[in-house]
Amino acid sequence: MAQAVTDIKVKRIHPKKFALWMALVSIVMFFSAFTSAYIVRKAAGNWLSFPLPIQFYISTFFLFYQVQCSFIYLEELINLGI
Repeated sequence: MAQAVTDIKVKRIHPKKFALWMALVSIVMFFSAFTSAYIVRKAAGNWLSFPLPIQFYISTFFLFYQVQCSFIYLEELINLGI
């Protein structure tokens, strides 16, 4: 039994791009789970309050600073045409 051959091109996503999307989806789901747990736990009424260590604020500042520098660097690359 002969099978008809057609010229249908299947669009395939690059494996690295697929892995990137899977990582992004898992990060978003992880963040959503923690946010939901935070809201539910805080609404329970037996929430323990404690001050955050200064290292948390320092690392958060450096994280935002690094992201801002990355965006500036990316803009410069785009402007140079690289």
